[in-house]
Amino acid sequence: MLIDTHAHIHFHSFRFDREEAIRRTLKEGISFIMPGTQIDTSRAGVVLAEKLDNPKIYASIGLHPIHINKNRADEDEVGPLEKFDTRGEEFDKEKYEELITSPKVVAVGEVGLDYWRKPKSVAKKDEFVTRQKEAFKKQLDLALNYKKPLILHCRVAHNDMIEILNDHAIISQLQNPGVVHSYTGDLDQLKKFLDMGFYIGVNGLVFTLPFVQDAVREAPLDRIVLETDSPYLLPPQVKNTKRNEPIFIKYIVEKIAEIKGMSFDRVQKQTTENAQTLFGVEFE
Repeated sequence: MLIDTHAHIHFHSFRFDREEAIRRTLKEGISFIMPGTQIDTSRAGVVLAEKLDNPKIYASIGLHPIHINKNRADEDEVGPLEKFDTRGEEFDKEKYEELITSPKVVAVGEVGLDYWRKPKSVAKKDEFVTRQKEAFKKQLDLALNYKKPLILHCRVAHNDMIEILNDHAIISQLQNPGVVHSYTGDLDQLKKFLDMGFYIGVNGLVFTLPFVQDAVREAPLDRIVLETDSPYLLPPQVKNTKRNEPIFIKYIVEKIAEIKGMSFDRVQKQTTENAQTLFGVEFE
């Protein structure tokens, strides 16, 4: 069994063949979690997981930092997939609390900080960062109140995130506080996240970014979980589609095994156990 801890199979890119993509995934013995990125996608993931009622399928809920400010996600953000506009959503605690009590919700995420596209003016930049930090802290409170691990999104903001997490009670009160999705920090930051109890999520970036490979090499295998970030970050081995899917998770296992000098089976077994421990479900 393999567990894709980050698959947006409830997103627009799967609108024409979602049922078939899920069938392919389950046939390969792959379980998956569908992270929300704002209230609509959070609700869609929960509704789909409840409808399917399969022990291999779960959801998480949260407001992604890029959706906190109005923006245009272009090809730099989504690759060859559909571009989209973010609407500048305010975090509404009550709306997310309506979803979090579902037995299919296993985490709060993906939430965090993203400074990749800061505004140029100082005033707008300060507002941009402040809005993200405030929404992030509110969602840390939500996760702690409901004892849910975090699925963290962090891009060009690792030091700020570490500072906020270190000051929050979730680190001391949750044994497994969460996963840093799509880890792209440096090795010093990696140690700090690991010391706080976090896992790191490894996806298709491991094929192209040497510093991600360094993180995989440095992190203990028992602190790594697998993810595709479908429909994004398609592994280079796949040539016949522009869209990533959970069925391609095997390529991530192969690359981790290569980097760490381990067998495929050992990486598969340990990362499965890691996901089960982190999210508190068996996925079977």
